[in-house]
Amino acid sequence: MALTVAACCVPQMPPRSNIEVVGEPYLLDTPKGRVTVIPGTINANLKAKTIEEIQEQRRELHMSFVENVVEEVMRDILLQRRHRLKTIYYHRCAMWGLRTRVESGTVPRTHC
Repeated sequence: MALTVAACCVPQMPPRSNIEVVGEPYLLDTPKGRVTVIPGTINANLKAKTIEEIQEQRRELHMSFVENVVEEVMRDILLQRRHRLKTIYYHRCAMWGLRTRVESGTVPRTHC
Protein backbone atom coordinates (compact mmCIF):
# COMPACT_ATOMS: atom_id res chain seq x y z
CA MET A 1 0.00 0.00 0.00
CA ALA A 2 1.47 3.35 -1.02
CA LEU A 3 1.62 6.19 1.46
CA THR A 4 -0.05 9.31 0.16
CA VAL A 5 -0.23 12.65 1.92
CA ALA A 6 -3.13 14.85 0.99
CA ALA A 7 -1.88 18.33 0.13
CA CYS A 8 -4.93 19.94 1.70
CA CYS A 9 -4.04 18.44 5.08
CA VAL A 10 -0.40 19.54 5.21
CA PRO A 11 0.08 23.32 5.42
CA GLN A 12 3.06 25.15 3.93
CA MET A 13 6.04 24.04 6.03
CA PRO A 14 8.50 26.71 7.16
CA PRO A 15 12.21 26.18 6.53
CA ARG A 16 14.12 24.02 9.04
CA SER A 17 10.98 22.23 10.15
CA ASN A 18 9.83 18.63 10.45
CA ILE A 19 6.69 16.64 11.07
CA GLU A 20 6.38 14.90 14.43
CA VAL A 21 3.95 12.01 14.93
CA VAL A 22 1.77 12.78 17.97
CA GLY A 23 -0.75 9.97 18.03
CA GLU A 24 -1.64 6.47 16.88
CA PRO A 25 -2.48 5.93 13.20
CA TYR A 26 -6.10 5.11 12.42
CA LEU A 27 -8.19 4.20 9.37
CA LEU A 28 -10.70 6.63 7.96
CA ASP A 29 -13.32 5.77 5.35
CA THR A 30 -13.69 8.47 2.68
CA PRO A 31 -15.72 8.64 -0.54
CA LYS A 32 -12.51 7.76 -2.45
CA GLY A 33 -11.63 4.78 -0.25
CA ARG A 34 -10.06 3.88 3.04
CA VAL A 35 -7.23 6.15 4.24
CA THR A 36 -4.68 5.70 7.02
CA VAL A 37 -4.44 8.90 9.06
CA ILE A 38 -1.29 9.57 11.07
CA PRO A 39 -1.78 12.55 13.41
CA GLY A 40 1.19 14.91 13.49
CA THR A 41 2.39 18.41 14.17
CA ILE A 42 4.94 20.60 12.45
CA ASN A 43 7.95 21.63 14.55
CA ALA A 44 10.13 24.51 13.42
CA ASN A 45 13.78 24.34 14.52
CA LEU A 46 14.85 27.97 14.52
CA LYS A 47 18.38 27.17 15.74
CA ALA A 48 19.25 24.84 12.87
CA LYS A 49 21.33 26.32 10.06
CA THR A 50 20.06 26.63 6.52
CA ILE A 51 21.83 24.84 3.67
CA GLU A 52 23.36 28.13 2.57
CA GLU A 53 24.73 28.77 6.08
CA ILE A 54 26.22 25.28 6.25
CA GLN A 55 27.80 25.70 2.81
CA GLU A 56 29.29 29.07 3.82
CA GLN A 57 30.65 27.61 7.06
CA ARG A 58 32.27 24.70 5.18
CA ARG A 59 33.73 27.10 2.60
CA GLU A 60 35.27 29.24 5.36
CA LEU A 61 36.62 26.11 7.06
CA HIS A 62 38.26 24.86 3.86
CA MET A 63 39.68 28.27 2.99
CA SER A 64 41.27 28.66 6.43
CA PHE A 65 42.66 25.12 6.13
CA VAL A 66 44.26 26.00 2.78
CA GLU A 67 45.72 29.22 4.22
CA ASN A 68 47.24 27.28 7.12
CA VAL A 69 48.76 24.68 4.80
CA VAL A 70 50.27 27.41 2.60
CA GLU A 71 51.77 29.11 5.69
CA GLU A 72 53.24 25.79 6.89
CA VAL A 73 54.77 25.06 3.49
CA MET A 74 56.26 28.56 3.24
CA ARG A 75 57.72 28.22 6.75
CA ASP A 76 59.23 24.83 5.88
CA ILE A 77 60.70 26.21 2.65
CA LEU A 78 62.31 29.11 4.54
CA LEU A 79 63.73 26.75 7.16
CA GLN A 80 65.20 24.50 4.48
CA ARG A 81 66.63 27.50 2.66
CA ARG A 82 68.26 28.77 5.88
CA HIS A 83 69.71 25.35 6.57
CA ARG A 84 71.05 25.13 3.03
CA LEU A 85 72.62 28.61 3.28
CA LYS A 86 74.26 27.74 6.62
CA THR A 87 75.67 24.57 5.06
CA ILE A 88 77.01 26.49 2.04
CA TYR A 89 78.61 29.16 4.27
CA TYR A 90 80.14 26.49 6.49
CA HIS A 91 81.70 24.74 3.47
CA ARG A 92 82.94 28.02 1.98
CA CYS A 93 84.56 29.02 5.27
CA ALA A 94 86.21 25.61 5.47
CA MET A 95 87.33 25.88 1.87
CA TRP A 96 88.88 29.32 2.45
CA GLY A 97 90.57 28.26 5.63
CA LEU A 98 88.37 30.41 7.83
CA ARG A 99 86.86 27.52 9.74
CA THR A 100 89.56 27.39 12.36
CA ARG A 101 89.43 31.14 12.81
CA VAL A 102 85.62 31.02 13.22
CA GLU A 103 85.86 28.25 15.77
CA SER A 104 88.61 30.07 17.68
CA GLY A 105 86.54 33.26 17.74
CA THR A 106 88.93 35.50 15.82
CA VAL A 107 86.49 35.98 12.91
CA PRO A 108 82.94 37.10 13.70
CA ARG A 109 80.28 34.49 12.88
CA THR A 110 78.48 36.95 10.58
CA HIS A 111 81.24 36.52 8.01
CA CYS A 112 80.64 32.79 7.59
